[in-house]
Amino acid sequence: HAIAYTGSGEFYGAKATINVWDPSIDGSNEFSLSQMWVLSGSFDGSDLNSIEAGWQ
Repeated sequence: HAIAYTGSGEFYGAKATINVWDPSIDGSNEFSLSQMWVLSGSFDGSDLNSIEAGWQ
């Protein structure tokens, strides 16, 4: 788990690398998840934009 914040400014992209090295689960009610979110705007709900990418 990691979080990064930036100050205000104009940003035109983001890049991340997600590596998967033999994920495993122990039971039928478990799952393996890898994802990246890019958020912009306020968390009060007025102008929040988000993109999520990954796999489950």
